[in-house]
Amino acid sequence: MIEENPDDTPYPSYLILDFIEGKPIHVVFSYDEATDTGYVVTAYIPDTNIWLDDFKTRKQR
Repeated sequence: MIEENPDDTPYPSYLILDFIEGKPIHVVFSYDEATDTGYVVTAYIPDTNIWLDDFKTRKQR
C-alpha cells in the first residue's frame, strides 16, 4: 500500500502497487465498511515522469 486516504468520500480509499508480469500497476481501491463492499476506482501504469523507480515515491516537483 502506497497511500491511505481515510477522508476520501464517499468512502476511504487506498493507492496500491502491484506487479503484473513484472510491470508495475497502481490501483485506487475504495472500501465501504458498512456494506463490506470494495470498489476499484481506477487502475493505471505509473508514469515514470511522476514516480521514482520504486513506483511508490512521487518525484519532487
